[in-house]
Amino acid sequence: MLLNTWSNFVLLKFYTGSTLIAKFVYLRNMKQKNFMRVLLFTALAASFFIGCKKKTDDPPAPTKQELFSGKTSKTWQIQKLYMNDTLYVLSPQELQYTITYKADSTYMDSDGMGGKYLMDIAGAKLIETLTTGGTGKFTYNIETLNESILIMRLVDDGSGINPNTQYHYRAK
Repeated sequence: MLLNTWSNFVLLKFYTGSTLIAKFVYLRNMKQKNFMRVLLFTALAASFFIGCKKKTDDPPAPTKQELFSGKTSKTWQIQKLYMNDTLYVLSPQELQYTITYKADSTYMDSDGMGGKYLMDIAGAKLIETLTTGGTGKFTYNIETLNESILIMRLVDDGSGINPNTQYHYRAK
């Protein structure tokens, strides 16, 4: 059983005693090393091909801009309003207020007022410049923004009146 190949038979013929045993052990170790090398190479090659598999199942996460204005436009409806951290009770008519932000950096609200907006790259600050239905510049800190919730706080309305107003919107 130890000498089951032609090369081992040839070795038996030419080597005797301890030389034969040493040569056999050497050949057996070489076969084990070669087997280990082949096994290692196969494992590395398999992990390479598995690791390089292109993942197409997960769509890219939306950017802050896409969460805010959608791919083309997104409408937000008022839910709550806090003035100086005190809840202001909105009337049923006020609860119908909406504002639509478009991907082209324009906006229009349900009262017919609109203009242009600028959002910083991090999505933490919003500046609205009112050009339709009035004039003015309003700066907000965006406190929460996801697919369905927008919470922003008015930091500066240019007049100094109610600079600490927090708006809670839900996506419509």
